Amino acid sequence: MSFPARKSVVQAQPLIAVRDVRTSSRWYGQPLGADSLPEHGNRDVYDRILCSDRLLQLHAWDAENHPNLVDANAPPPGHDVVL
Repeated sequence: MSFPARKSVVQAQPLIAVRDVRTSSRWYGQPLGADSLPEHGNRDVYDRILCSDRLLQLHAWDAENHPNLVDANAPPPGHDVVL
């Protein structure tokens, strides 16, 4: 018995830690032709941009007690991806 091929529904949703979420959102969004979320009260800490049905998340360093997003000046080796 064979089954039809299944299309994966899981997509990566990269999260990039940045010093200035608003500026970074414009910097990534303009060349990608991406759409930002409508204005929201948490924009200085977090934003998402959507480009061709792909999501890119931006999050401020040292905000909201995220243990992986602390000390922008000294991430340890192997700390996720360095851009």
